[in-house]
Amino acid sequence: MFASDLHRQIQRIFEEVLGADQTEEQGWYPALDIYETANDIVLLAEVPGMKESDFKLNLDNNVITISGERKLEVEGRRLSRQERPAGTFKRSIALPDNIELDAVKAVYSRGILQITLPKKAAAKPREIAINVV
Repeated sequence: MFASDLHRQIQRIFEEVLGADQTEEQGWYPALDIYETANDIVLLAEVPGMKESDFKLNLDNNVITISGERKLEVEGRRLSRQERPAGTFKRSIALPDNIELDAVKAVYSRGILQITLPKKAAAKPREIAINVV
C-alpha cells in the first residue's frame, strides 16, 4: 500500500513539472525517470529484455508516446512463478512548450531507453554580462 501511494505522489510531481502523463490502465508500463539539465530534459525508461524493434516512440502535438510489447519466452517450459511484467504498454507524457521538437534523440542501451529533449535557445539559462561605465 505504501509503495503505491509513494508512486502516485511521485507521478503527481512529474505531472506538475511536465504536464499530464497518461498510462494504459491495463497491463504494465516501463518505470520512468525524468530529469532536467541546463540544456535538456531527459527521460529514462526501463525496458529490459526488449529489443528496439519491440517498442516505438511517437511525437505528436507536444506529447511523446512510448509503446510496445514485452513477451515472456516460456515456450517449452513450465512457468511456476512470474514476477517480470509482460504484455503491451503505452505511456504518453505531455512536453513543455520550450522543447526543440525537431532535435529530439533516443538511444537504447542495456535495457534503458534514453530520450533527450533539447530546450529551445530562449529557454536556456544564460549569464548576462555586467558592463562597467
